[in-house]
Amino acid sequence: MKALVVGRYGSKDGAQMREMPEPGIGAHHVLVAVRAASVNLLDAKIRDGQFKRILPYRVPFVLGNDMAGRVVRAGPAVRSFAPGDEVYARPGTDAIGTFAELAAVHEDDLALKPATLTMEESAALPLVALTAWQALVERAHLQPGQKVLIHAGSGGVGTIAIQLARHLGAHVATTTGAANTGWVKDLGADVVIDYRREDFEKVLRGYDAVLDSLGGQTLEKSLRVLRPGGIAIGIAGPPDPGFAREIGANLVVRLATALLSGRTRLRARRRRVRYSFLFMKASGEQLRAIAALVDAGTIRLVLDRVFPFEAVKDAMTYVESGRAKGKVVITMADLPPADGSQVSVPSPCPRTVYESEYPKVASTGTCDDRSSRTTACVAGGGAPCPVPDESSDRNAPADHAPPAPAPSTTSTSTTATARPRRPRGCAWPAFPAAAAPSRWLASPPRETVLLMTLTCSHVSIRARLGAADADRRSTRRGTAASWV
Repeated sequence: MKALVVGRYGSKDGAQMREMPEPGIGAHHVLVAVRAASVNLLDAKIRDGQFKRILPYRVPFVLGNDMAGRVVRAGPAVRSFAPGDEVYARPGTDAIGTFAELAAVHEDDLALKPATLTMEESAALPLVALTAWQALVERAHLQPGQKVLIHAGSGGVGTIAIQLARHLGAHVATTTGAANTGWVKDLGADVVIDYRREDFEKVLRGYDAVLDSLGGQTLEKSLRVLRPGGIAIGIAGPPDPGFAREIGANLVVRLATALLSGRTRLRARRRRVRYSFLFMKASGEQLRAIAALVDAGTIRLVLDRVFPFEAVKDAMTYVESGRAKGKVVITMADLPPADGSQVSVPSPCPRTVYESEYPKVASTGTCDDRSSRTTACVAGGGAPCPVPDESSDRNAPADHAPPAPAPSTTSTSTTATARPRRPRGCAWPAFPAAAAPSRWLASPPRETVLLMTLTCSHVSIRARLGAADADRRSTRRGTAASWV
């Protein structure tokens, strides 16, 4: 199968399209023919090695964190899915690899895709929708009439969070650029603040919850807009002791998280508010609930661009530019048959055409309607397939785009799967990355380096996370399970 494989950390050239063996599946896993996959900033950060200490995957490994597709085969213990089912998922962090023609996904992380959405639209949902759900429903327990501030409302998480908060009956404020004000209001925001011209801290007061995807000074200011008893939920860090307890971390790691988040938690206590770090978890059950909301018209997807699979590196460059409004997706040419007799996915054209190559052109080759969003092939009768609409604004300025940290050193270890490994020697505690990567993790201050050096532990927090996840699944199935 074709896949975008990271052969070495540290640069864009480290990820190349390769032929890889078909992934194997366990008793509770499902083999999915990927029809479309979402492109996230997290993918670029992982590729560049900026989270090697957080998500230590062995190279070579396949990139990609969420997808939609069709079931090809199911493990012998799978009861909820069958070949031919159209599904979507955000695989667990120990099983990424959706930038490929095939992906193996645990059944607990999988759900039937929304019936009203295309594959491309469905692929854009899992990571951002799960983040919004777990922040607002599970962590904030948002109730009708309460007030919530959602930062970066025109981003992937923000667009879904605004709609979900509105559905829960909350009063919604958000920050964004002036160019995005109108359509963010259309999503359900009651108050829209242009972060370039206004200071949200001076405008907002008495809020019950804040969803912060930016961290740093934005998180500090967010504490000051909360009412007593309110909660600030950070997906950009720093991790707190509650997170350490959730994953069953040892005493050293619990101490480290307490110190790293101590300043933020102290400021929160002084204002009689709370701070909570959120690490999004894969959940097929929550994806089913989200699909129901989408099919009911409560949540609509904001899709910015669709690229062909062959142009996945261009898609990642576009996401890194910070110009995307909503989600960016890559799409495959075709799907293999449900019985799994053929797993290779042929390209519909000798050369695909994507949006960055306008004006519209057509190449020779075959064409079908499923590839018409991103390709311009000449069909048998000579009529070109349609290409994406250019009417929307593609030149909006970056919305809260953080500066890119310097890439880290290149790893030389090799293995064929994207499984986390325990760091060699005396390793820093490995904190899982959230949907919006944290700048303090990529470039920690000196006191953090000293702390990590003094409390250095051979126990990888990432391994503990995988073990805790396996225990959860084992309890759910009533059988023994282990994390590899």
